[in-house]
Amino acid sequence: MSIAYLPEIYPDELIYSWVSRFYCHNGYLNSKDALKDILRSNGRLTFEFSGQFNTEIGALLNKFLGDCRTFYLDHTLFTYYTRFYDNQSRLGWLNGIATGRRAAVFQNLLELDKSYRYLQYCPLCTIDDRYHRGETYYHREHQIPGVVCCVRHKCFLKQTNIRIHQKKEVDLVPAEQIIPVDEIAVPTNGLALEYSRYLVDVLNAPLTADYVPVGKFLRDRIDAKFFRPSERSIDLMAISEEMLNLLKSIGITSLPYYYLGYVIKGYSHDPRVIIMLGYYLNIPVEELCNPPPTGSSAELYLETERDEYL
Repeated sequence: MSIAYLPEIYPDELIYSWVSRFYCHNGYLNSKDALKDILRSNGRLTFEFSGQFNTEIGALLNKFLGDCRTFYLDHTLFTYYTRFYDNQSRLGWLNGIATGRRAAVFQNLLELDKSYRYLQYCPLCTIDDRYHRGETYYHREHQIPGVVCCVRHKCFLKQTNIRIHQKKEVDLVPAEQIIPVDEIAVPTNGLALEYSRYLVDVLNAPLTADYVPVGKFLRDRIDAKFFRPSERSIDLMAISEEMLNLLKSIGITSLPYYYLGYVIKGYSHDPRVIIMLGYYLNIPVEELCNPPPTGSSAELYLETERDEYL
């Protein structure tokens, strides 16, 4: 079937949101028919990444955007989930998504988050969207795991009833159909806003070609009070407890201490843990996203010494 109408994608709009509006504006009777027309055979659409688009949609994206990889960088959570991997891996995954072949390649990353999460929205962004564009949509920044505030309007986000399933086939529900009109916004400041801004800044930081293992960098920023010389180890449980005491007021109440060990040893690139640890250690976003390389032999020696504590 030839595509009758392909809607404009709005700033910071999630691809799932764009596809949902495509479904609505083209008059489909159900989601399955819309997805059948834009996805490859047996292709899938995900909430946080993209869909395995067919050649017609791929050609249209390239025609209007020049390089559709920018489309995926700006309208998915790609930069959040792949932030702390090496550049070669990121490019391979991005090219796979752009060609529609590997939309499911991130399943192992998505499954790191076992919590029940729902699509979120900002009541004030909704008002702006409807005023300027005639309809509202799901904003990418509002869907970052751990974000609880709109950093633009400094108010708490609200949840829809659409759960972000990672394995179940998605149902297309345009934001305009379910987000109420003139809903009251609850202002916020302090820790909730600060941590949400930290997460958003990580998402939007430029990806760099240089790669420094973030685990070693974080380990070297851990306070000496957590090192136990007699046991030649790091008290990860104490670090986890301090982090949770800091973040529990914004709903972060669980962080198994061994997750920290996986990150510090370089076994895991889990962005939730890395970003939490970076925030707790007061590391600027620019430095967390582009850690400085190890320099002198003295620094290398200290690194080796600290390796023994793991």
